[in-house]
Amino acid sequence: EFFYVIEGTATLLTGGTLTSPTRTGSNLAGPGIEGGVRQTFKKGDFMIVPSGVPHQFVDIKAPVHLLQIYLSN
Repeated sequence: EFFYVIEGTATLLTGGTLTSPTRTGSNLAGPGIEGGVRQTFKKGDFMIVPSGVPHQFVDIKAPVHLLQIYLSN
C-alpha cells in the first residue's frame, strides 16, 4: 500500500504481531499490533507498507486525510 498525507499528523505503526487476527477476504485484520516500529508522519509525507506487513494508524492528532493506493496481487 502507498499512502500520501494530504492533511494532518499521526503515527504509522508497522510490523510486529497482529492481535486476534481474523481473515476478511484475502486480508488479515485485528484490533491492534504488539511490537512494531512507530513513525510519525505529517502533511506532504509519502509512506509505503509492503504486502503482508501489519500496519495501524495511532496517535492521531487531528483529522488525517490520506491518498491510499492499494495494489492487489
